[in-house]
Amino acid sequence: MSGDPTPAAGAPADATEPSGAEPAGGAPTPVGGAAPARQPTGGDRARLLGLDGLRGVAASLIVVHHAANVSGAQRSAPFTQLAAVADVGVAVFFVLSGFVIYRPFAAAHADGARVPEAVSFWWRRALRVLPAYWFALFGLWALGLNSFDSFGEVAAHASLTHVLSPGLAFSGISQSWSLSVELSFYAVVPLISWALRRRRAGGATPAVSARREWTMVAALFATGYLVRLVLSLGEISWGDSTLRGMSFLWLPTNIDLFAIGMAVAVFHARNFDGQGLTEHLRPRARAVAERLRVASRAAGPWWLVAFALLAAYAYAVGPADFNVGYRGWFWERRQLTYGLIGLALVFPLSWRGGRGATRRVLASSVGVWFGVFSYGLYLWHNSWIERVGTELAQPVPGLPAFLGTGPGNVSFLATLAVGFTLGLICGAIGWFVVEEPTQRFRSPRWLPRRFGRRR
Repeated sequence: MSGDPTPAAGAPADATEPSGAEPAGGAPTPVGGAAPARQPTGGDRARLLGLDGLRGVAASLIVVHHAANVSGAQRSAPFTQLAAVADVGVAVFFVLSGFVIYRPFAAAHADGARVPEAVSFWWRRALRVLPAYWFALFGLWALGLNSFDSFGEVAAHASLTHVLSPGLAFSGISQSWSLSVELSFYAVVPLISWALRRRRAGGATPAVSARREWTMVAALFATGYLVRLVLSLGEISWGDSTLRGMSFLWLPTNIDLFAIGMAVAVFHARNFDGQGLTEHLRPRARAVAERLRVASRAAGPWWLVAFALLAAYAYAVGPADFNVGYRGWFWERRQLTYGLIGLALVFPLSWRGGRGATRRVLASSVGVWFGVFSYGLYLWHNSWIERVGTELAQPVPGLPAFLGTGPGNVSFLATLAVGFTLGLICGAIGWFVVEEPTQRFRSPRWLPRRFGRRR
């Protein structure tokens, strides 16, 4: 790397299921006589289908971003400016993950019920992310689309710890840095829940107060801005990059995006029970929550606002310089803008019910399957795009010259078509061969009962 490159975009794997919820086959046991945690309903299922469709949209943004990077600014016109900031798809995934992953914890905190068992939760999340990633990592190696120089490099990539080494950060599957961020978030969520639920002197109720949980979410949000501010104050060398440049690939500089999704989860858990408002709300809070629910029934207007915000940012600000990377107010403004876009896309889809063409398309069979294959699309697409860029960097005998006339002057449509087509084909193969079969082991029999095993 030279300087602090702007990291390649990447879409984390995030199953839009109630990922932390207790596995089917047994409802969680109430703690201290409290009501059991709210379980997913048919309304939840409809909502989650829409979120699956959103995953497909976010993954598509990343494909566009990578295709434009390879084809060059001249060949990706008139979409150059928008494509340059289409890495917003990563931020959308992080916000979405914050909502989906924290949702069962937030519901349990509000009800005073049992939260998902930590070890069982970690197992399910690892099972969701790692097998498909390994399949793509070594599948791309077998196809000659990536390479490894040593066993240590293989181990670093397989364990997703390569983001701690400047020389390996963007090798292998370059966008897999976002998976490292995701796994880090999964690791800390049960710990955050444990800290919130610690009993005080005198044996306080296991339910978590709203003030305490909102304070935690606000602190996480502020932490992202504080960490980025501190890192921008000085330049500490880190291999051939800087600590600031490498830290872009880590959880602390992205935790505010997850906190936005967590805030949505807490809002729902504290204000809604089933289809209606909870009875404990004060009049003012009840009025605000009801207005937000009414305003969010149609996702279309929220999505139009998100697109307008992205377009304004693309043409008024644009991406960072590759050699400088993100720093200072530019970095903070980027995170704030991307976070607001993620909120506008996720929030209206977080409700049960709703209406509008946007929601219907996302929850359609095509939208859902596109979302299902989106993780595989993310894992495979960029290596194919880069190979096309390499092959078309010079005129190829027998192919029209307009497909490629040199580095940075490659057909945008060609790279985009290859990224989507081969990415989706490989993603679909990965789903049926690896992702779907491994989900049968979500509740491993070898885990002791106290770690979440259910009869």
